[in-house]
Amino acid sequence: MYPEIPGFKIIKNLGEGAMAKVYLALDEGLDRQVALKVMNESLAHDPEFRDRFINEAKDTAKFNHEGIVKIFTTGVHQNNYFLALEYLEAGTLKDNLKARKKHQGQGDLDKTHLYDSAEALQLLKSLTEALSYAHNKHVVHRDIKPENILFRSDGHAVLSDFGIAKSVDEIGRASCRERE
Repeated sequence: MYPEIPGFKIIKNLGEGAMAKVYLALDEGLDRQVALKVMNESLAHDPEFRDRFINEAKDTAKFNHEGIVKIFTTGVHQNNYFLALEYLEAGTLKDNLKARKKHQGQGDLDKTHLYDSAEALQLLKSLTEALSYAHNKHVVHRDIKPENILFRSDGHAVLSDFGIAKSVDEIGRASCRERE
């Protein structure tokens, strides 16, 4: 059973993490598909997790970069905290790697490399540009993994899930407290 969020019609489940579930949904007001990230209800009563979820929205909203997923809105309805994010239909790096491994067995790709050197360099370039941009906005991602790298339909890599990101200022304050 899907949560009910006014203005959004949930189509299917896209994935689940420790903190939230992500659904493909229709933004009924704008008639477009979005990735609707809904905090696990069991965490919604914990102020620390609520703050982390809200901070993810605030951090992501600071960004205007083709290599970072766009956030459209955030809100709460009946204790369901949610983010409406850009839906990237080409899937994750994890999905992409799995598909490429499957094709390896069929002789379609070189047996030792999932990406050729040009593809690998382009992927790394896209990700380092996105991370550099986030760092210039004083945000450190802290959770780079294949599930958090998505692709646009043109193949461009996009960084997502700033759920455990920290602001540089916050990291600096924590570091100072540890030294005291």
